[in-house]
Amino acid sequence: MNPISLNTYIVSLQICAQRKDEWENFVSEFERHGQILKLVPVIPTREPKLEPECYETILKTALYTRPKLFRAIVGLWDGEELYRTRLHFFDSNFKTQKLIAIIFYAIFPNQF
Repeated sequence: MNPISLNTYIVSLQICAQRKDEWENFVSEFERHGQILKLVPVIPTREPKLEPECYETILKTALYTRPKLFRAIVGLWDGEELYRTRLHFFDSNFKTQKLIAIIFYAIFPNQF
């Protein structure tokens, strides 16, 4: 895993600005380098609004690696607008699937 430098991070924000396609490319790059959660404070949630997969990638990574951050993101982002609230996080481990289902039921009780 190659860390993305602070300079690259700052430049990415300047380059992307309001360009949806650039943001989506940077989401892919940050994910490829295992740094996707660094985008949480700066990823646009209104203008431009990215494809749901971008937000879902961040949510899935946070759920598996930083559950408290996951909960904070869910509280901040408008799930009806940004990502599909009925996300499917599949794992080959049945216990993991059950735990994820419990977490989602606790967060989105009206969606199931």
